[in-house]
Amino acid sequence: MAEWSPAVLAHFERPRGAGRPDGAVAFRHGRGGWVKKGAVVELWLRCEQERVVEARYEAYGCPATIASASWLCEYLSNRPIEQARALTGLDIAGALALPPEKIGVALIAEDALKQALDGDKAPSAAL
Repeated sequence: MAEWSPAVLAHFERPRGAGRPDGAVAFRHGRGGWVKKGAVVELWLRCEQERVVEARYEAYGCPATIASASWLCEYLSNRPIEQARALTGLDIAGALALPPEKIGVALIAEDALKQALDGDKAPSAAL
């Protein structure tokens, strides 16, 4: 079992942005990963005036998966969309000090982010 960094533990134990948004406001949606592979991140972004004003997620997987989605939501809050577009899974992995064998879950979070920013143009991952 991987030894988790303090950042992973903090986000896993007290996730930020967890849960689906209510249906009253329009959100962009993206998904990354596959249940069959053991990790899925669904991400919802509410954007106004070229900024991400709210980010929500649901995730299935190990603590690194949950932490990656939580960190992403916290990071994105009130950021310009262009700054969100520049973010990579490697940035997420670095911020959380993920062990090398867990970098893939940060890439799943990146996939969900890119799909949400592209307005659901990409096909959804198979669950």
